[in-house]
Amino acid sequence: MVTRRLPSEHHHMLPHVLPGDAALLFTVRRHALIWGGDDVVAQSLTTSARKVILQDAVDARYLASGHLVFLRQGTLFGVPFDVKRLETRGTPVPLLSGVVQSLILRIGP
Repeated sequence: MVTRRLPSEHHHMLPHVLPGDAALLFTVRRHALIWGGDDVVAQSLTTSARKVILQDAVDARYLASGHLVFLRQGTLFGVPFDVKRLETRGTPVPLLSGVVQSLILRIGP
């Protein structure tokens, strides 16, 4: 198993390997059927160390432009991202509203 759930976590979903194959981004879901309160986490694939990247956010994807795009409450946001430090740089900017979110793909049981 790549990730391990903490007691406060319902499940992990929407994995995305970052460039260089050193870290994995995934969404930590806190509830089964309700959106909100979820986090985007980065986990080292060598040490398993975890770091919360975005709060109240899901489905982050890294773009070659050096940005993360992610969903928050039905709005697609973008924010500059330092892939080596696993840190956002600046304030997320809304890009598109009215995006439908799904509750399907998850990691593990």
